[in-house]
Amino acid sequence: MIKNNKKNNGFTLIEIAIAITILGLAMTTIIGLQTRYVNNYMVERDRTKAALIAQYIMTSIEVEKEPPEKGEKKESLNSVLKKIHYFENLDSKDKKQEKKYLRNWTLTKKVTSIDIHLIKDVLRRVDLKIKWGKSEDSSFTLTYYIKTNK
Repeated sequence: MIKNNKKNNGFTLIEIAIAITILGLAMTTIIGLQTRYVNNYMVERDRTKAALIAQYIMTSIEVEKEPPEKGEKKESLNSVLKKIHYFENLDSKDKKQEKKYLRNWTLTKKVTSIDIHLIKDVLRRVDLKIKWGKSEDSSFTLTYYIKTNK
């Protein structure tokens, strides 16, 4: 029996190829998860911003002396926020960034009358829909009821 005194210290080409394949699969999975995480973050960031802005607008509607007029109106969110002085509390740099960020956002305000038993127009239902993208997932709706003066 002949003894081979050579030590086998290196990796074979097959072992290296398998290691690279496993590493490639792991990196592909990690990159996919990271992309999904970033997309979810952006959607939730916009949804949270829309919710806060809708609450701000609803508060401004609620403090008015008269209930809102019935009907539906769609307009630029920036123009609505300008009317209710939303941007006045921001410094000029933040104001510019906020206006640019909200540039393509729209607000649809729908006000309907609610009758209760024999009394007409007791409540007004106010639906504020803020939309920032083309899909239905890119929108937020806030519904609120305001008592009329009747």
